[in-house]
Amino acid sequence: MAVGKTTVGRELADRLGARLVDTDEWIEARTGRTPRQLWEEGGQDAYRPLERRAVAEGLASTDPIVLAVPGGVAVDEAMAAEVRAPHVTTVYLRASLATLVRNAGPDAHHRPLLGDDPPSAIERLLGERAGRYEALADLVVDVDGRSPGPIADAVLDGLSGLAGLDGADRR
Repeated sequence: MAVGKTTVGRELADRLGARLVDTDEWIEARTGRTPRQLWEEGGQDAYRPLERRAVAEGLASTDPIVLAVPGGVAVDEAMAAEVRAPHVTTVYLRASLATLVRNAGPDAHHRPLLGDDPPSAIERLLGERAGRYEALADLVVDVDGRSPGPIADAVLDGLSGLAGLDGADRR
């Protein structure tokens, strides 16, 4: 959350000639409601299945895609299993607490998990999830102090260095 995965994902998709699948956009397009609205209506129990479906459907595509995965991948074993599949390359865009708080901005209250104290919530979530994100990742790219273009460059450089990545059997 607030790391820039949609913006960087768009940049990567453009460079790779792939389609971006953003789970939040996927959910909103299919339900007509924002993630915040859905969360308020049914909480995590109602929202997580939609995220799972978005991830599974995105990764089932036979076309090349860049998938902007939800932060819930760290706490939901079904989504984690999807991104650990052999044909999937997972990139963790890692940011410091300061970067995440800055990127979330003053209107971060629209993000369901942040509540009334977004900086504290972001700190708690980062503490709970960072290790899981790293464990799921094939590649970790630090984003602090970088704009989307250089972040995409770093991702592409890192991907080219991964053994066994030939583009034909991994997304």
